[in-house]
Amino acid sequence: MTDTVFADAKPIDLRGHLQNSQLISFSMDWSGKLYVLALVGGPPQTPYERAPSYDFEVIEATEHYMITYRITEQKNWFHHAQPLPNDELLLVSGTSRQQQNALTFTKNGSHVGAFALGDDIAEIYTTREGHIWASYDRNGGTESLVRWGSEGVNQYAYSEFVITPYALNVVSSAEVWHYAHPGFSLVKIVNDNVAGRWQSPIRYAHKFAIWQQYAVFAKDERLTLLKMESDRSVTPIKDFDVLNKDDRVSSRANYIVVNRNLIFHKLNIADLVKSV
Repeated sequence: MTDTVFADAKPIDLRGHLQNSQLISFSMDWSGKLYVLALVGGPPQTPYERAPSYDFEVIEATEHYMITYRITEQKNWFHHAQPLPNDELLLVSGTSRQQQNALTFTKNGSHVGAFALGDDIAEIYTTREGHIWASYDRNGGTESLVRWGSEGVNQYAYSEFVITPYALNVVSSAEVWHYAHPGFSLVKIVNDNVAGRWQSPIRYAHKFAIWQQYAVFAKDERLTLLKMESDRSVTPIKDFDVLNKDDRVSSRANYIVVNRNLIFHKLNIADLVKSV
């Protein structure tokens, strides 16, 4: 990516490591490391093309190193991968055919445990304390956001009528941001209480990052920088037309990650704010 927005970010190039695998998803952990979930080898498969078992790999990567973990001979098709603080991995099926759709593994691939996190999971993020935040695409449900313990105990649920949760940003165990329809409101939750709500002028965005009073929304081929004012109004600052239609985007805390042809570009939006 040659756009000046990403000029200072050293990309993570996984083309060689994923050339014989199918990318499923990617996200960041609490420290900003990239975690990539991929299906190992074989022709492209989907959850609708059932196989006796699946082999997965989870790639942990930064700008300076890469480690691959193998999770083999699994009957579940996994959609999400995140680390747990006890040097374990959490793999989750978003649409489960079995009650226990969250499995934990050691980093050498040994199975540790299993528990249920519910169906229709849109996003999964863990924290350094071992909490698991999950957002749900339940088309009109009242619990679109849940925090679970590391063994699947429901600790907190954000109970507000939501038609579609579009994006979740887990800054820490204590601070989480939620963007959903109806209203396309951006909700800040601190210590299990709603600490603020802003009406976003960006509709149907699929990811967003947060830094201080600023937010960057990713929608279509554009990043939009906004300022959240103290009176709960939102001021648009600048649009950056830097995305391609085939780019895939992830975000956490103050970072946006753009996957372009298996090259992952990481943007700290604090740098974006300081550039305008």
